[in-house]
Amino acid sequence: MLASRRCIKNVRHFWTRTTPKSTSLRGSGLEAVQPLYARKTPWWARWTWFIVIADLITTASAVELTWHYWTEEVPDTTSSSSDAKSPEGEAVQTKGLRYELRPVWQRAVFAGGQLFLGIALASLLLGTRSRIVRKVMILPPTSPAPTASSAQQLKAFATPSAGAAKQKSHAADGRRVFIQSVSHLQPQGIVRPFRDCKLVRGKGEDEMALEVTGLKGQFVMGLEGAVVNGEAMPLWKAREAMWKGWYGEKKGRQLVLEERLET
Repeated sequence: MLASRRCIKNVRHFWTRTTPKSTSLRGSGLEAVQPLYARKTPWWARWTWFIVIADLITTASAVELTWHYWTEEVPDTTSSSSDAKSPEGEAVQTKGLRYELRPVWQRAVFAGGQLFLGIALASLLLGTRSRIVRKVMILPPTSPAPTASSAQQLKAFATPSAGAAKQKSHAADGRRVFIQSVSHLQPQGIVRPFRDCKLVRGKGEDEMALEVTGLKGQFVMGLEGAVVNGEAMPLWKAREAMWKGWYGEKKGRQLVLEERLET
């Protein structure tokens, strides 16, 4: 299995999840906002479609072989019997054997199992791929028309500072979160209100996750090799920057302290 166990757990609701609508930032003027989190696509995710196609071809071949060529030995009642002698010299009557297809129900059950496993593996890979995060951006509140204040606000979000942190705290309810998974094209992703998104711990120290109201499962963010606030950092420092960038300096410091006390 190419996906890690912790990624597999995040797609347990893949069959019933609601597909979120994609949004493009191209032409919106928000490309200047510095991502809170960014990471290159994992190698296996870049080759997912090739793996899925190979899996479906292999599954189709296995089903075809099972249905048309899965046989069993049966006595050949049409062949003539011949007399042979055992090592003790006694006469032994032998019967011919032939091969014929197994009963339909046996072939149908086995072929159905192969088909189910092949489709389940393909769905698992695609579902896991759709929840691996490539980029997360915290966008400023929307405004009906561009003004000087909104331009200043956008600049503040693009270049974090003490003033930007203050503006973020006052506009927390109006902020939005842009989430781009590896299944999205480069300028696309999903946008949700900041209040509907929650940053939580991942399955290990090298992972964090986003939970979004209305969407089942989690969006997984691997911290190994990630860039947080425009900088490549060690794992512990990246976690600290993520907590503070999401919840603010005070609560972020508190969450970092809780993690260190637990470890």
